[in-house]
Amino acid sequence: MIVTNGTGQLIKAFGTGATAAFTYPLGDTSGNYTPANFGFTNNSTARNIGIRAIDATHPDLISNPVSDYLNRYWAITTSSTTGTYAYTLDLTYAAGDVTGSAAAMIGSLWYNPSASVWAPKATSLSGNTLTFIGTLNNLTAPIGGSVANATDFTGRVGFVSYYRSIADGNWTDVSPAPNNVWGRFRTISHSRRHLPAKPLLRQTTAIQRKSL
Repeated sequence: MIVTNGTGQLIKAFGTGATAAFTYPLGDTSGNYTPANFGFTNNSTARNIGIRAIDATHPDLISNPVSDYLNRYWAITTSSTTGTYAYTLDLTYAAGDVTGSAAAMIGSLWYNPSASVWAPKATSLSGNTLTFIGTLNNLTAPIGGSVANATDFTGRVGFVSYYRSIADGNWTDVSPAPNNVWGRFRTISHSRRHLPAKPLLRQTTAIQRKSL
């Protein structure tokens, strides 16, 4: 196990094309083993990938707290930001890292050069491992080119949908608006800034009873 308790990283060289996933055996000074498993499904340019496991809450989650998150994150960098690539990523955390409910979390990334919102990604959870199952590539999940501009990955609460009616009535009424209680609704994402859900203008809509 390698402890990255400063600004250092564990770095591995990857060639072009698809490469087998490599386990970065990272941990912390408390003895927690929190590895990252990284590999390319395609890669146009040979590059070095550095990963650092940080045994702390991500700074944005301190200033903008949410209900469910990990008190640990992984900072990933690449030696070359040119070319195209797609990659796989698994992150294993310690049981004590969880604040709230692990089941409510999904994998999310924070890309420092455009640090304005978290970008949630499709993930699966098995034991204490987050597996990113969505597409991670140079467009959807770019990797930063320096320690200062690393791409940070962690687990945090995902999307939550809020529904508001625009009138009193029975929520099981499936007749079209404006004769029922339904109005336009929107989905609010738990990102850096949290907006209240507000009722908007009426619209014609039909909702199947089985989906209620």
